[in-house]
Amino acid sequence: MIKKLLLVSTLAFGFANAQTTLFEDNFDSYTAPANVGKGTTIPTGFTSYDVNSDTYNWGLSKAADWTQPMGDYYSGNFLISASYITGVGNNIPVNADNIIVLPLISIPAEATGVSLNYLIGSGTDPDYFAETYDVIVTTVNSQSAIIAATPIYTETLPEQGTANHTISLDAYIGQNIYISFHHRNTYDEFVLVLDDVSVKTTNTLSVSDVNKKSVSIYPNPTTDFLTFSQKVNSAQVYDLSGKLVASPAIVDSKIDVKGLQNGTYVLKINTEAGSTSHKFIKK
Repeated sequence: MIKKLLLVSTLAFGFANAQTTLFEDNFDSYTAPANVGKGTTIPTGFTSYDVNSDTYNWGLSKAADWTQPMGDYYSGNFLISASYITGVGNNIPVNADNIIVLPLISIPAEATGVSLNYLIGSGTDPDYFAETYDVIVTTVNSQSAIIAATPIYTETLPEQGTANHTISLDAYIGQNIYISFHHRNTYDEFVLVLDDVSVKTTNTLSVSDVNKKSVSIYPNPTTDFLTFSQKVNSAQVYDLSGKLVASPAIVDSKIDVKGLQNGTYVLKINTEAGSTSHKFIKK
C-alpha cells in the first residue's frame, strides 16, 4: 500500500511538468487473511457495502491462498468480490452486489489532467469471467447516494485476464470526492479483482509554484500540533467519512489538534498556489 501525496517534477527553462499523486494503494502493506471469496477484511480508511445483505462482500486476498494460478495474473495483495464461492467447504454461486469505497480524495482547484487509474481482472477460469461493475463518484459516502448516482464507467469483463484502465476525473476538480467500485448484476461467474488504484494529476507549473505546492506537515503521527513547512493560508480537518470536523487557527505555522479524538484524518491545506490534502494520524 502507498497512500500519500507525491510531487515529481522535471525542471526546464524555468517551468516544470509535474505529476501529483493524490491517492495510491496497491494493498501490499496489509495483512490479507486467508480469503478465496468469503473474507470481508478491507484496507484501513476504505468502506464496503453488502447491498443485498448476503454476507459476501469485497475483501483483501493474496495469490498464495488460491489453488488456481492467481499468481500468473496478480502479485501481492488485491481486493476481490465473488459471484461464486469456493474453497470454504462448499461451492456456491452468489448474486454479486457489493460496493467498495476509497477514502476521501481532495482534488485541488488548480489541478489539470486528473485521472483514476486501476487494474481490474477476473479469476483464472477461462470460462467464467463476465463480471459486471460500475465506477461511481460521489461527494457523500453512503450506500444510498452511491446507488442513486450515475456511474462514470460501466464494464462487463470481455474475457478472462486483467486490464489497466484510466478514467478522467477532470469533472471533479476542486471537489472532495469518494470513488466507488460496485460489483453487480453478476451470478455464477467467479471473482472480480481490483488492484493498483491511484488518482493522479498532471500540471504545468512555474518553478516558484512547484516550490509553493511542496508543503509538508510534521510530526505525523502527532499528539498535539501539526507544523507546516511553509506559509499556509488556512486549513480544514475532515474525518474519513468526509465530514468537516475542524477549521483550526494557524499560529506560528502550526495548528492545534489536541482536541481531536485519536484516529486518521484528512487535512486540506490552502496556500497561494492552491490546495493539497494530507492524511495524518492523531494519537
